[in-house]
This record gives sequence, C-alpha cells and structure tokens, in this order.
Amino acid sequence: MTSSRKLAQKDARVKVLRLLAKNPHITQRDLAAKLGVSVGGAHYLLNALISEGLVHFQKSGPDSSGRHVAYLLTQKG
Repeated sequence: MTSSRKLAQKDARVKVLRLLAKNPHITQRDLAAKLGVSVGGAHYLLNALISEGLVHFQKSGPDSSGRHVAYLLTQKG
C-alpha cells in the first residue's frame, strides 16, 4: 500500500471518529455522504474501527430491533 493511500485511510478514520463524536446516531448513508465515499466504504470504515476497539455500536430505538444504531466512541477512540 502506498504511503498516500495509507494517509488517506488514516484521514478518513479520523473524520469518521470526529463525525461520530458529534452525532453517534448518524446513519451509514449520511456518514458516507459527508465523507464522499460509498455506503459500502462507510460500512467498511465503521467495521474496521469497531474491530480495532475504537468504536462500539449499540442498538437503540423503541424496540431495539437493530434498525437504529448508535456508534459510540470507546475510551481508546
């Protein structure tokens, strides 16, 4: 992986963390729009941050069916 690509990925991760800090109930679609990436790209970034322990997700909403999710920063994030 080239250094410019690594830098772009690191920059995208920082942007995701900042957006989640401001709005933990943001949808993947809105996150993708703000980052200028596809919904799949936003999903990939979120999963990477979750697997690294920087973000935790919590089901929310009236029935906790999983349709509404809050992305919360962990102590590490």
